[in-house]
Amino acid sequence: MEANTLRYRAYRLLIDGGRGSIWTKAFDAFMVAIIFLSTGSVIAESVPSVAALYGTVIETVDLLTMGAVTVEYVTRLWACVDDSYFAKMGPWKGRLSYALSPMMVIDLIAFLPFYLALFSALDFRFLLVLRLLRILKVARYSPALASVMSAVVAERKALLAALYLLLVALVMVAGIMYHLEGDAQPEAFGTIPRAMWWAIITVTTVGYGDVTPITAAGKIFAGFSALLGIMVCAVPAGIMASSFIAEVRKRDFVVSCQLVAKVPSFRGLPADAIAEIASVLQSTVVGAHQVLIERGATAERIYFLVEGMVKVELPDTPVYLQRGEFFGERALLYNRPRQATIVTVEECRLLYLDREPFLELLRSHPSIREAIEKVLEARFGAPPQTPGI
Repeated sequence: MEANTLRYRAYRLLIDGGRGSIWTKAFDAFMVAIIFLSTGSVIAESVPSVAALYGTVIETVDLLTMGAVTVEYVTRLWACVDDSYFAKMGPWKGRLSYALSPMMVIDLIAFLPFYLALFSALDFRFLLVLRLLRILKVARYSPALASVMSAVVAERKALLAALYLLLVALVMVAGIMYHLEGDAQPEAFGTIPRAMWWAIITVTTVGYGDVTPITAAGKIFAGFSALLGIMVCAVPAGIMASSFIAEVRKRDFVVSCQLVAKVPSFRGLPADAIAEIASVLQSTVVGAHQVLIERGATAERIYFLVEGMVKVELPDTPVYLQRGEFFGERALLYNRPRQATIVTVEECRLLYLDREPFLELLRSHPSIREAIEKVLEARFGAPPQTPGI
């Protein structure tokens, strides 16, 4: 039982998706620092003068950081079976499935070259390059990088198609420049493989400048090639931008649903009703020390606190609300003045729902209306006469 409890705590810290506790944030920050420190030691080791002076320190740092990364990897494998998805596969098959997940493969790449260097006779410089791949592990602890990786996975077919178009463009441009400039500059354009270097730096809009056409036809075609490069390279950029925005919106929508489900009036609603409410929520960012609600003002909006902290100025003592909490709930039920002033303590990211969209939801979804009426009857003893329903 003790082991199971310890394993569950490790699961909550390392694997569980709800990453809001202070311990989880502290652990993530610690691991990011470990990764950057380890990568820095590898970079320093490549400088002969630094390696000669601080070789022992670099080796010690590398040993300690890789030890920490290895322990984290093994602990993740040990604790993953507390996840219901992997638990139903059994202890061995579940752990194997988790080990083959993309992020765990990246984790393995992060420390495996270190042990290869200890027990392998491969060229050290090759292993040095492999050890630099450990910086990929930072993606595990950054939601933004995770969204980028999700966008790449989601659009992998479109990105492969864009890469294919880019390769076709490179081959065609190199072939045409071979015919236009091959006789004038045989060293640079005498063969299609030689012309490929110029095609790459031109189509990718880098324009290194070490090789340039000298014939009139070559110069004219070079201008068209540069324009073609802008269009071809814009395709994957547009795909990634739209996919990244979609991933961010998807993540924000999940957060919105979680916040809505915590509101007492919305508890017990079906998932589609909660999703409907979350879909009409609006997002805003408010700076520190800004008044969100003034006492005596008309109640027309409910707020969900995504990030930051607000202060409710009550007559006796102020109350502080943090991430995941909500306020202004009565704005959805009655036309009553606000009972307290609410001020942001720090910059806050908020989701809010106005009264009119909510009343429209009540008209469209009787289940939401019935749930609200039951809550109000339990609180006040009689069903309210909610205007506009």
